[in-house]
Amino acid sequence: EGCLECGTCRVVSGGKVVKSWNHPYGEMGVTYMQG
Repeated sequence: EGCLECGTCRVVSGGKVVKSWNHPYGEMGVTYMQG
């Protein structure tokens, strides 16, 4: 929850925290909310 799904965590951790990561399929991605 709260993940922007941009892959920054994988780059910053140097592969130590997140071993592998791929963009989700379909219409899952960055969610914009008003309010």
